[in-house]
Amino acid sequence: MKKRFLLLLLVASPCLASTTRHVGVGQTYATLRDALFDANVSNTGDSIIVHPGTYRNDHGDITASNITIKGLDPRPVFDAELDSTHIENQTGIIVVTKTALNITIDNLEFTGAVSETQNGSGVRVVPEDSPGWVAIRNCYFHDNQMHIVASPDSLLVENCELGRTLPTYTDGFQHCIYVNENACRVFVFRYNYAHQSHNGHEVKSRAQNTFILYNRLADEDETATYNIDLPDCGTAYIIGNVIVQGVNSPNVSLIRYGAENGDAPGRDFYIINNTIVNRQGIGTFVDTDLSPVGITGVSRNNIFYGAGRLYSDPSVISSSNNYVDTNLDNAPGFLDLVGDDYHLTLASPVGNIVDAGVDPGTSVGGYALAPTMQYVYDVSGEARPTGGAIDIGAFEYPIATAISALLLSADADANGVRLQWYAPGDMIASTSVYRRTSGTDWVLLGHPQADAGHQITYEDRTVVPGLYEYRLAVRDVFGAESLVDTWVTVPGGEGVPRVTSLDAARPNPFGERLVLHYGLPVSSHVRLSVYDLAGRRVATVVDGVQPAGWHSAAWNGNDVAGRLVASGMYFARLEAAGGATQVRKIVVAR
Repeated sequence: MKKRFLLLLLVASPCLASTTRHVGVGQTYATLRDALFDANVSNTGDSIIVHPGTYRNDHGDITASNITIKGLDPRPVFDAELDSTHIENQTGIIVVTKTALNITIDNLEFTGAVSETQNGSGVRVVPEDSPGWVAIRNCYFHDNQMHIVASPDSLLVENCELGRTLPTYTDGFQHCIYVNENACRVFVFRYNYAHQSHNGHEVKSRAQNTFILYNRLADEDETATYNIDLPDCGTAYIIGNVIVQGVNSPNVSLIRYGAENGDAPGRDFYIINNTIVNRQGIGTFVDTDLSPVGITGVSRNNIFYGAGRLYSDPSVISSSNNYVDTNLDNAPGFLDLVGDDYHLTLASPVGNIVDAGVDPGTSVGGYALAPTMQYVYDVSGEARPTGGAIDIGAFEYPIATAISALLLSADADANGVRLQWYAPGDMIASTSVYRRTSGTDWVLLGHPQADAGHQITYEDRTVVPGLYEYRLAVRDVFGAESLVDTWVTVPGGEGVPRVTSLDAARPNPFGERLVLHYGLPVSSHVRLSVYDLAGRRVATVVDGVQPAGWHSAAWNGNDVAGRLVASGMYFARLEAAGGATQVRKIVVAR
């Protein structure tokens, strides 16, 4: 039954004879409010496209069903300007009323929502008259009293950032998201980054079935209370999350279950493959002290990191195969403790964390508990790697090297060697190129960067004719390394380059003097100039006719007026015959 709940959130109802309405400067509608008015009147399942811009005190209610509101990039901003006269009690910037079913809100930013009763929200969803769903995707909420307050029949929130909530004059509880009634049958919260709740919780849910999957929940520097609060019980799945309690929290519990009553159906919760961090030094990771009789919990394959009790009442929780480190000494070998990045690395202990997990089984209702995804910093998710035993915690250590480099070409002439590799993926931490001969050791040549197409290029102009071996070493963020070796023969003879080329500047960064090497396949007029990031030419290094071959020119870091340029990034641009152009990045560091 619970698996079907998820499908309700992901399959939209068809809309007939709908209209697409555009909001923005120069569009049909200047405000979202006006577009929603017409969409509500027509009641044909309209799509509202919001163009980039800042919409100040632009609020609206959705009363018709099957409406989609989507922002174009860069994400439109709805700013309530901290003006409580525009948002009445229990409302928000966008309000989904009880008659509105199957609503999507996508790629909008909400800020400044306040009300006199201290619950001004970015999005407010009231209980619906009949079953339907609301989906909130790719949105950014910050500096509202609350970000999302909602209790439709089914609610999906995914790929959103829910940042700092605002303090109020009574210092109330300002939650990042609050599913405020158990009329909500199913709530799915996944691939989100919820953080810095002021005196409130990152996630509070009274839903009958709560799925908190593959998120990052962190108090950071704020006075947040619980990271997760499930006050009415219900069935809850907490799987694959990074959960971090900060040092300023006034409560010492991270996850609270059943603290108010048992009004929601279900008395079971599942805490599976999370990385849970307590920076307080005291407290309880999972608190069930005030729960009604008859609750059951499962805790499996979690990393509990930091001091504190694991459970307030161990008798109600089936706990097994968890890793506990109370010392905050990074024995788990996390990637970046300061940055709250708890990916596993080569330092993570095999047998205790890596390959140490077990199949967590299924819930009472038949829901498979094994994680299939993992969180991606920030506000995204990816398939969790599979193969062998599952790892403990929110992340799987890569089964193979995340980077696998491939040699594309290795060309050599009398002027030197040009090598090009392909290294797919976005997890590169460093690249290094080495050279040696049959009678010498490896010598580090440089650290070329991959371009947007994941290609790495290196040119070696320092060699004489002979046989050389080159090595590219690519290291990923997890500490694994991929090596590619190749032998190259450099022929004798002078020769000229086949194409116009501009080598990487050396040294780079530089402080006093930079040398630029470039090659011309034919004699031509050459202009070698330096530009700033605004596209202004700040210096001309070469401007004249030069013969075919290899050339060098120096720049002392002065502009056209002879003044030293400021530290920062610049570009060297070579222009030669036939419109040939080459550009290299330069960094001035003084």
